[in-house]
Parts: sequence; structure tokens; C-alpha cells
Amino acid sequence: MLANPRVDQILPTFGQYDAIGIEAVNIRDLLRARGLRSDIFAEEGDARAGCRHISEYAQYGLKGNLLIHHFSIGSLVPYYLMGLACTIITRYHNITPEKYFPYEHNSLSRFKCKQGRQQFPLVNDYSDYYWADSRYNADELDQYHFRNGSVLPLMNNYDNLLEIKPCTQVSDFLKKDKRKILLFVGRVAPNKAHHDLIFLLKQCQDYIDGNVRLICVGKMDHYYGRTLLNNLASELGLRVGMYKPYSYQSDVVFTGPVTIQELVSFYRNADAFVCLSDHEGFCVPLVEAMQFSLPILAHKAAAVPETLADGGLLVDKNDPVETLNGLGNLLEHSKGASSKWRTLSVQRAGKFSWNNLTSRFNRLVDSVLI
Repeated sequence: MLANPRVDQILPTFGQYDAIGIEAVNIRDLLRARGLRSDIFAEEGDARAGCRHISEYAQYGLKGNLLIHHFSIGSLVPYYLMGLACTIITRYHNITPEKYFPYEHNSLSRFKCKQGRQQFPLVNDYSDYYWADSRYNADELDQYHFRNGSVLPLMNNYDNLLEIKPCTQVSDFLKKDKRKILLFVGRVAPNKAHHDLIFLLKQCQDYIDGNVRLICVGKMDHYYGRTLLNNLASELGLRVGMYKPYSYQSDVVFTGPVTIQELVSFYRNADAFVCLSDHEGFCVPLVEAMQFSLPILAHKAAAVPETLADGGLLVDKNDPVETLNGLGNLLEHSKGASSKWRTLSVQRAGKFSWNNLTSRFNRLVDSVLI
């Protein structure tokens, strides 16, 4: 090991506002606070956001330096890393199986996911360690015989969300309609199963509580969202609103991308968080919802049961009676800061406190730098 090693990060695309980009910034800042030299490198990324081009890393890929490779999709990065002499940690965030992108409009996503899964053996060859952000993801790498594995939840400072002032405009919009709000946060894409959320809303309105609406926050896959989901909701007799200006009469609202202040407004005004996603490698919005002590209903698939644990109600969405009854239970007992579901939610959020995450991260860094 070098006397004064660098600990850098590489990823295909750096977006300072997506979950992996936020984690990369947090990790860089933690490393620098320890006195270590650290930068973020990417194939694509804005230098103004604190990112350097991957081609600049060649001078640093020396024996004794440490590199964290964020692996979440197929890219050219693994081919670039093959010849480096530094110690490489694969930070695995999961790669969504290609089957969840069935439409022609999803062809690029389907290709990237297929490419990423084909790169497992190559990534295994050069990885000295791996840090998966869930046990579910670690089990997947274990099947490919990756070495020296550890689990480290996604490094986001969820505690800070409570300090952010909500957007007054969005809060006012939400309060105009007195109906209860079912909230989901996540990119509007097939694996997130927004279609099942729409079916559940309709069933809830018909059999449990007609005084309910659904708000979906996240960037839109235009064909799946604007065409298929819009058509589905309309066929079920549900009024749909897309993007701003929001319509408070809508049964289903797709917000598109939002600011952090707007996101906080949605969390603070929701009555329950509902996740029926088919595939999640960790699921950041679950932790965010728990941070705001929201009652949570979630489909027990992939990493969701591990992340949520006893912080909410896990159901099998393929059993519509169980799912609908569970939602009814949640809505009936969701009020009040001391309600059962809110208490369980906020207690589970404590497992992902920034202090807990940073302590775990520093221990892992120490174990590699020895």
C-alpha cells in the first residue's frame, strides 16, 4: 500500500441527483474528511458537478491505490478496469433483469441490463472486494463466486431530509383535496409496477375507501407511463394528471421529476407509502418514507423485505385479497404520530441513520487500507 493512497470512484454515468450519484458524492466527502485524496470519474458526467472523465484516471490506477467501481448497468467501464494495478472494490447496486423492459421503447435499457449481467465474470476477475448494498445483491454476486464480500446499505444521509423545508406550492396543492394520499416514489418504468398500483387504487376506491388518490413521483418512461398507464387508468374510470400544473381533482397524478423540496412536501402530506415493485436492489424511497414515519405497504419481492423488515406491512401482491385488506388496515390505523404503523416505520429508519452508515463505511475502508 502506498504511504498516501488515493481512494477514487468510477461509474458509467454520474448524475449528482440520482441515488448512486448522491452516494458517490457522500463517499468522496467522507474520504476527504479522513485526509484521503479522492475524486469521482465517469464515462459521462458534468465537470461542474464535481466529476472527472474516466480517461484521467489512468495516472492513478497504481498498485497501492484503491478504486470503488459502482456497478449497476452494462458499460465500457469494466473493459477499462481490466488492466489497472490498483485494488478494486466493486460496489454492486444490482442490475435489473432485462425481462422488465419488454417494450420496443425500452430497447436501450434492455441492452444495457443484458450487457451488465453478461459482464459479471469479467468484473469478478478484477474485483479484490465487493460491497453490495443489500444481502439480496450480495447473494447474487456469491453465485458468481465474487471474493471478500460485505453488505453496506446505500450511503445517503436520510436524516437530512427532515431538515429540508417543503415546497409551499406543492403542499398547498395537496391540501386542496381532502382525500387520503397513497404515495409511491420511483422512476416510472415497468419493473416498478405502477400498473399494479393503479389496479390497487381502483380496488381500494371500490371496496375499502373511495376517499383515496394515488401520487407517483419520478421520472417518466414515456411509452409505459404516458401511453400504457394513462390508457389503463382511463379504462378503469380514473382521472389522470401528468406533470405540472397539478390537478387536485385527479385520482392518479404522475409528477415527473421533482426538486428535493417538492419531494419532501409529498412525503410530509402522504397518508401511506405503497410499493408494489417487482425488482429492487435496495429501494431508497422505502427508507425515505420510513424517515417520515409513513405507514408502508410493500410487495415482498427482491430486496424489499430486507430493507423494510418490520418497518411496514409486507404482502404478496399476487394475492389481491391479502393486499387490499392490508391496505385497508394501514389506512384505518394510519392517523396520529403514535399509530402502530408510524411507530414501526420510524423505528426501522433508525437502522439507516447517517451515524450508523458512516461507522460501517469507515470500518470497511479501514479493513481494506490496512
